[in-house]
Amino acid sequence: MEHTADEVEVTWYTGPRFRRTALAVIGVAIVVQGCYAVFRRDGDLLCHINYGNHFLQREPYANPGNYYPLGRVMVDVVFTLGGYHLTRAVFYGLAIGALIWCFRIWEQIASASDGQHNPASRARMFAASMLTLVVLVPFIIRDLDECGLQIFLLLMCSLAVAAFQRGRLASTGFWLAAAATYKATPLLFLPFLLWKRQWKAAGCMALFIVAFNLLPATYLGWEKTLAAHQYWFTHMQSIAGDTPEAHPSVPGIELPKHQNVGLSAAFARLVETYPPGHPLFIDHPLFFQFGNLSPERAKLAVKVLIVLLGAALAWQMRRPYTAGDTDIAIAANWAVTCIFCAILSPLCWRQHLVLLIPAVLLLARSLLLGKVQSKQRLIVLAGISAAFFLTHRTVFGKELTIVLLSYHCLTFAAVAMAFLVLTMPAHRRAAAGEKSPALPDQPLKQAA
Repeated sequence: MEHTADEVEVTWYTGPRFRRTALAVIGVAIVVQGCYAVFRRDGDLLCHINYGNHFLQREPYANPGNYYPLGRVMVDVVFTLGGYHLTRAVFYGLAIGALIWCFRIWEQIASASDGQHNPASRARMFAASMLTLVVLVPFIIRDLDECGLQIFLLLMCSLAVAAFQRGRLASTGFWLAAAATYKATPLLFLPFLLWKRQWKAAGCMALFIVAFNLLPATYLGWEKTLAAHQYWFTHMQSIAGDTPEAHPSVPGIELPKHQNVGLSAAFARLVETYPPGHPLFIDHPLFFQFGNLSPERAKLAVKVLIVLLGAALAWQMRRPYTAGDTDIAIAANWAVTCIFCAILSPLCWRQHLVLLIPAVLLLARSLLLGKVQSKQRLIVLAGISAAFFLTHRTVFGKELTIVLLSYHCLTFAAVAMAFLVLTMPAHRRAAAGEKSPALPDQPLKQAA
């Protein structure tokens, strides 16, 4: 039997002591992690400082490892404006604020799905947020090491869904275009919007993408801007097609690695065999290989598998949004699209999985609000959580962790999570065309 938030009795995780303790622990963690991120780490932020300097020198792609859209390279100029440690401190602080903002946005969207805004529901929503932090803490900490570069991407996608839920389609297009300029993979939202018959939002997204990526012409001039776009497009084609095997890499820059949790890398692992001496070969008794296709056939097989997976997801999300639609359908669909904005990237690292936050939050909320969960769903949820924790080197050590990562359990856990979100009890009712009893006749633009 399902219970509403008012009917479920008070538990330890809904009391004020749990909230105070959780906030205290988070506060200490923010300070400790901040010291490491500002003074002990370098990583990707240093690369973006270099990209910003190259843009100021009117040579935006002087570094062959730069495969970001031109509009993003222009944005990287902001990282060059202060001293190195000051810049890291400022953006670490902004990342913490952005992370809190993301949780607030998705909490509001999830709570609006059934109209539960009472104190009991809010207490469980806080507990769901804490559970999300616990489940995803390895990825969140890894991104905070980089001063939250992926958290900023999540914020743009979150602001887009918040605007969409309120019927502000131009703002939706603006934020999605900002995300797709910041990193190319959120371009996935464009076919998603077209599939959902959201023509205005899709059109606004396309127009803003063009505008954002032509804006650098005000500094570079038209000739250099067009040449830079041509270089970027050619460079991306080479990354997609010039690799010697199906497993993604950047020849001469980024060797193939088992730490790559991208979907292409996961499927390539199933259809290719790597000989001793290859970067992906592991001399370990637990390392097994499966398919042995030629590079050409392996690449084709990976593309076919991705298309089939995409078709299955599109079928699950086939119903267009209409007036009076339930918010849970919007939240679930957008959370799943965020997942694939991460793992569809040819090079996807652990910190990119902060884009799973909306999906984990929706699942945690469904669990803590007493929604009926089948035994199979609970087993899959436990398996996903285990995959996230057991693939950290502090559990099994570096060597065995690499062996576990070679099976791409993180990637397949993310895919499993996508289908769990799309089959949540409330979402199944929405997919069948039933309206939420708490929001019986509200038009989409008024749902908040």
